[in-house]
Amino acid sequence: YSYGYVTEQLRSLLHQEYVGVKFEYRLLKNLLGISGGFRYTRMISSIGKSTYWSEASDFFYVLSRQDGTTTEYAKVREIVQKSDYLGVPVELRIYPNKDYAVNIYYKIGATFNLNIINKEEVLFYSEEMNPYRDEVSNVTEDPLPFYASVNLGAGLKIGKQAKPGAN
Repeated sequence: YSYGYVTEQLRSLLHQEYVGVKFEYRLLKNLLGISGGFRYTRMISSIGKSTYWSEASDFFYVLSRQDGTTTEYAKVREIVQKSDYLGVPVELRIYPNKDYAVNIYYKIGATFNLNIINKEEVLFYSEEMNPYRDEVSNVTEDPLPFYASVNLGAGLKIGKQAKPGAN
C-alpha cells in the first residue's frame, strides 16, 4: 500500500482499556495464590491522530484504487479501528508476608483473548469521499482473532484473604 504524506510524519495511537473479575484460591499457608477469571478488553487504534483529546487536523493520502495507468488516492484525516476481546486471565501470586489488610505480592500471569467485535471508521478530509469508505477500509488489516500476553509484576492487595479486595 502506498501513502502520501502531507505532514512530516504519519501519526498513530493505540489505546487499551479493560474491565474484569478474578477469583483467587490460596495454598501453602496463604503464601501462594492461583487466580483466574474473565476480562473484557477494548483496543482502539488510530492512524492520523496526534492526541486522544483532539481531532486530526492534517490529512494523508491512501491508495484507494489502481487500474492500469489510473491511480486514485483518498484524502483521509483518520482511520480508527475498535476491537473488543473477551479474555481469560490466569495468575500465580506469591505473598511473602502474612495476611495483612494491605499486602504486597509478586505475580506471573497470562491472558488469552478472543476477538468478539471489530469496527472500523474512516474520517475523510471532505465528505464527498464517503462513497469510497469501503475501499479505504480495505487498506488496514483485520485485527487478530486471538492473542495472548504474558506479564510479570508486583502489586498491593487491599483486603483480607477471605474477603473481596482490590489490587
